[in-house]
Amino acid sequence: MILPPGTPAIPLHPTISVEVTDQVDSTSSELLRRASRRDIHGALLAAEWQTAGRGRRGRVWTAVAGGSLTFSLGWRFEQGAGFVAGDLSWLRWQRSHEEGVTIRDVSGDFATIGLWGPRARDVLGAVTPDPVDDGALRLRRAEIVHIGEEAIPTIAARISYAGELGWELTVAADRAVAIWDALWSAGADHGLEPFGYRALDALRMEKGYRYYSTDMTMLETPDEAGLGRFVQLGKGPFIGRDALVAAREHETGVGGAPARRLATVYVGEDDAWRPIYGGEAVRADGRVIGRLRSVACGPSVNRTIATVYRGADLAEDAALTVDVFEDRIEAIPAPDVPWDPAGERMRG
Repeated sequence: MILPPGTPAIPLHPTISVEVTDQVDSTSSELLRRASRRDIHGALLAAEWQTAGRGRRGRVWTAVAGGSLTFSLGWRFEQGAGFVAGDLSWLRWQRSHEEGVTIRDVSGDFATIGLWGPRARDVLGAVTPDPVDDGALRLRRAEIVHIGEEAIPTIAARISYAGELGWELTVAADRAVAIWDALWSAGADHGLEPFGYRALDALRMEKGYRYYSTDMTMLETPDEAGLGRFVQLGKGPFIGRDALVAAREHETGVGGAPARRLATVYVGEDDAWRPIYGGEAVRADGRVIGRLRSVACGPSVNRTIATVYRGADLAEDAALTVDVFEDRIEAIPAPDVPWDPAGERMRG
């Protein structure tokens, strides 16, 4: 469901979780620091890092060759439903025999409900006695709040893949229905509506948030995906650092391939819906130069938004078209962040 401006909304996420614990203090943080291209500070809550990559879960890991792997959180990771097996394998591969670290899949233990929208704070404040103002629940931080008549402990991470004010509320799986019911009841006075993941996908594209497996893969570096500013080369050694340094020095992609850059385009000059789902050929002067990655109809900008990789040899003013069945529709350059580029709406 695409929602009108001002409507708070709640989607329920399938939560895929990986828990990393240790018998020796800081051993697990050393493992995660080595496997991540951003620094990790043990005193911070896991949700501190949730937006490091402006993508689904923030932590961008690096392949040995410098390509992007996936997004994840700190000691307890929340994954997209398709990535937990790969992340488990990756972490276990990086763990040395000397590290007393336990890594396990705890996906069945938790559920996450997203509460987002201009009136999200009103809804959350109606179901908890805990403060929910900016000082109590700061942006990109997580705190425990107690929700409902039973005061159910819930992790409220103030982060939003929708680009609106709100929280991801993580709770024990057997208490998720009670949390949902409390929010649903409180939201009746605020126009609360549920919506699905495809609507959320459209909102994240309006905000320029990347999605692993479509906007970036192991075949693209963070620089190519527009996430280079989140790579901390100065933090010390980490997996893939040498490859990233070499790619920057030589202005190349993964393994020395020609560098590209993920670009955002509007498909068509109007707001007409078109049957575009990703993977369609993109042409410059009739020559195929790539394929669409993510595609969505942006409800706020009222345009079809898509991403595509452009080669460094492609002229900035090159005329691009997208193959839509038998038609070739113009692809018009668009801002990387088409909606609310300053992020004011997330601040409430």
